Order: sequence, then C-alpha cells, then structure tokens
Amino acid sequence: AVKVPYWETSDAEFSSKVATYFDLPVFLDYYLFLDVMLASDNHGKNYYLSVYDQTASPMVSLTPWDLDGVWG
Repeated sequence: AVKVPYWETSDAEFSSKVATYFDLPVFLDYYLFLDVMLASDNHGKNYYLSVYDQTASPMVSLTPWDLDGVWG
C-alpha cells in the first residue's frame, strides 16, 4: 500500500491499484465526518492507518482518535 501513492507511480498505475490497497469508502466517510463535525484539528492527523485482518484482506483503513478538540 505504501508504494501505490509513491511519487514514481504513474497515474494509470495509481488509479488501477488504489482501490486494492485502500478502503476508499472508509476514507471518504472519514473526510465527510470531519466536515460535518467541523473537526479542524483532525485534518491530516489524529488517525491511525489500520488493517482489519491482513490474512483476509490487505486493505488499509482509517481509525480516528483524539476528537477532544471537537467534542470536548
């Protein structure tokens, strides 16, 4: 998954492989969540990249944490 967004990857290769390694619906939902909650302190930080079960799927997902700037 680390090699897919790497700067040497072509646009075509990135487009064909990104959905294989990254759980895109979770990434999209996370950024919608940030916008709805106005979580300005969580953009680009305060999340873990995680894998549910590497033996079942290699997809990387997001796990948010530290929302105390939003919810107190």
